[in-house]
Amino acid sequence: MCNPPMVHSLSWSSSGTLLACGLGDGSTLVLSAEGRKLYESYRIRESHTGAVATVLFPSFAMSNPSLPIQAADRLLVSAGNDGNIFLWDLGVDVAGEKALDPCHMFRPGFIRQPESTTVDLSNLQLSASTPNVLLGISHQHKPNCLVSNNTSDAVMPGSLFVADTTNDITIYSFPVI
Repeated sequence: MCNPPMVHSLSWSSSGTLLACGLGDGSTLVLSAEGRKLYESYRIRESHTGAVATVLFPSFAMSNPSLPIQAADRLLVSAGNDGNIFLWDLGVDVAGEKALDPCHMFRPGFIRQPESTTVDLSNLQLSASTPNVLLGISHQHKPNCLVSNNTSDAVMPGSLFVADTTNDITIYSFPVI
């Protein structure tokens, strides 16, 4: 369905209805699962200047267990060989009407447009219905793997762990409500 360009990473949403694919051409493909078939929902293009090394539907997005399981489907993290990490709002057209608006997941003032990335994102459309970059992180090194924890973690709630080409694991903490 999407290979080539080569698939570098896959991640299922917590609801099991979306599959994100990090691709070798720098794009991220989001597929919808309907029964046993996958359909292209959206392809995020022109965000990374290198291959998308890894994608992740972060578990810290499910901060409130009383919400429907699809609430977390709007958040996606992509990390590219260009050293940039993006936190995406997939929007209602991709994630569905039951998915929670990320503005309700984070403390006020947290979500802002990326400032210090090496990619020009000015040509991306900003809309509540299609994917938008909520946060850009210039990580400097090529990320190899992303893992997140949930907000109930006692030590580092709402954190994203990044393994890259160095000997270090970097931790980014998000102010999840």
